[in-house]
Amino acid sequence: MRTITICVCACLCAACGSAQPVGPTAEEADSKRLQAEALIKEGETARENARYDEAREKFEQALEISDEIGDAPGQAEAFYQIGGVLNAKAKYNDALANYEKAKKLFLSTVGEKGSRYADVLNNIGVVWVSLDKSEKAIGFFEQALTIDRKVYGEEHPMVVIDLNNIGAEWYHLGKYEKALVFYEQALEIDRKVYGEEHPDVAIDLGNIGKAWYLLGRYEKGLGFHKRALAIKRKVYGEEHPSVATSLNNIGEAWNFLGKYEKALGFYQQALAIYRKVYGEEHPDVAVGFGNIGKAWYQLGKYEKALDFYQQALAIERKVYGEEHPDVATSLHGIGLAWNKLGKYEKAIGFHEKALEINRKEYGNEHTFVATNLTGLGAAWYAFGKYDKALKYHKEALGIMQRMLPKDHPNVKTSKDWIRGCKEKLGR
Repeated sequence: MRTITICVCACLCAACGSAQPVGPTAEEADSKRLQAEALIKEGETARENARYDEAREKFEQALEISDEIGDAPGQAEAFYQIGGVLNAKAKYNDALANYEKAKKLFLSTVGEKGSRYADVLNNIGVVWVSLDKSEKAIGFFEQALTIDRKVYGEEHPMVVIDLNNIGAEWYHLGKYEKALVFYEQALEIDRKVYGEEHPDVAIDLGNIGKAWYLLGRYEKGLGFHKRALAIKRKVYGEEHPSVATSLNNIGEAWNFLGKYEKALGFYQQALAIYRKVYGEEHPDVAVGFGNIGKAWYQLGKYEKALDFYQQALAIERKVYGEEHPDVATSLHGIGLAWNKLGKYEKAIGFHEKALEINRKEYGNEHTFVATNLTGLGAAWYAFGKYDKALKYHKEALGIMQRMLPKDHPNVKTSKDWIRGCKEKLGR
């Protein structure tokens, strides 16, 4: 944290006899404080419209002014806002450093019971989520929820942020029914506060839609995502990252429902927006490449699928390093493509890497781990090693039966694989 010491007297220094600078008058300090606040507001507007470089410039100008007049609350707010821009640009470690500076300053100015202190706790949690440190994230989210409920009561937008973040962690941990509980609470509050056509309502609808997807209720999920997209287009227009997110989510629904060409069209629209907003090296761009790869795979265009999965993997390794769940997702996709192209040993290698990453991240009991086990089973089946294939499919089914509803499509698929293996083995 930078500190500014200002001498407010026009006198000679006793030690060196030199003239000391005169600090700003109270009136000058107030004027500069208002100038910094105006820059913060301008930066917030730019950030909300995805003009991140412009937003950061405004926030840094505000920080310089707050430094100049020794305004600790202003410094805290500027660090907080800069952290938000850096997080949006996927500069997670830099974002965390700025949020930590803001946290210390907010603690010294508003204390632990202050709402702004809860805000920064929540956003630190968000960064830890991006860095895939769920346990650290949960700790910050819970602290923020406790403070926000005391400060605002139960029905307030800040409480909604906490509920959504906790729901997201349950989702991340594969507890989709628990996630739904928090997401539905958030939606109920947002509708009471904002009405039906508000960006936050759209976010809630999207969260609920994703949870229904992973519970195997694809048409139900699609309905939520369509409502979310309609709200976002009305609020933001066509070229906004939030619109792209809904386009991706609708593409997912069509993919799950077997409408792969429809899915591809939505994925391509989403990727075009992400590239325009973020450039080429951003996690959302990688997601776009991966989704298009998935659609081409389902359409039987395995070489095309491989190309898009590899582009996604290159970005994810650059952003996250080698051991991240998104890296595992791309490795899994590449394994599937190689399997279909008849390169079974290559496929097995990629699936094993994906499984290793996801086990390290989630432990043995997670649907993503089950997905990797299924990929390995499919590769060994294609390779003619039915005993090995059966082992992996049985392990995958066990996880799915413990974590998913009995009628989930993936449970049925896993049982079909096991039946196929047994037939090949004459059992």
